[in-house]
Amino acid sequence: MENLIEIESVEQFDEKNKTGKVLVDFWAEWCAPCRMMLPVIDQLSQENKDVTFLKVNVDKVPELASRYGVKSIPQFNFLIEGEEVQKKLGTNSQSQMQEILDNIVND
Repeated sequence: MENLIEIESVEQFDEKNKTGKVLVDFWAEWCAPCRMMLPVIDQLSQENKDVTFLKVNVDKVPELASRYGVKSIPQFNFLIEGEEVQKKLGTNSQSQMQEILDNIVND
């Protein structure tokens, strides 16, 4: 099963994040820092098969951006069983993101 999923609707998002460990990437095509994070998120998704990665384009699914209080992008929300456990803003190194994933995976 592919663990990097482009979210198309609120319903799809709610279905995909209700169980397990999830990293939500709030982004937009016009956002240069978001594009800089694409290879980082792609690599993380390949190395962390026990985490589901959900990409939410804030222009296509603004309801989710509103739900999670997204004011600037990229924004990364880390969820366990649908509950937010951590949030990270802006561009981050792969090692910074992996450290957070390690912490939530090992909880």
